[in-house]
Amino acid sequence: MTELQIGRVIKPHGVRGEIVVDPTTDDPDARFAVGTVLTGRQGGRGGRGGRELSLTVASVRPHQGRLLITFDEVPDRTAADSMRGLKFFAPPVFDADDDGYYDHELEGLHVLDCGPVDAATASARAYEGAQPEPVDIGEVTGVTH
Repeated sequence: MTELQIGRVIKPHGVRGEIVVDPTTDDPDARFAVGTVLTGRQGGRGGRGGRELSLTVASVRPHQGRLLITFDEVPDRTAADSMRGLKFFAPPVFDADDDGYYDHELEGLHVLDCGPVDAATASARAYEGAQPEPVDIGEVTGVTH
């Protein structure tokens, strides 16, 4: 199943294990709710490989456009400091009434022009943070309509 990056650890905050998290989801209140168990990955490429952790949200509060989060498994600043760069992932939430789409849903779709031209296949391109790269349109397949 495809997972979406929903946030990443920026740095520790204070001495009690609180962590600054930059949320990259449209619903941080639901994704980072107290009691939620988050999947975090650190190292590797594109969220694959490296160290994988399960962290339980103990408390969360807004701070300068980001979130300050404490986790049950992170007792102090030293442990919090080791979390730098950790990325949080979660499965997408599908809403049948939503007319929008996630960029990962474009991958594999056929691209057609309004005229009798060849088709291509879209392949989504990974990005980090709020600056998406354009969707890559693959090679023309030679299909006409």
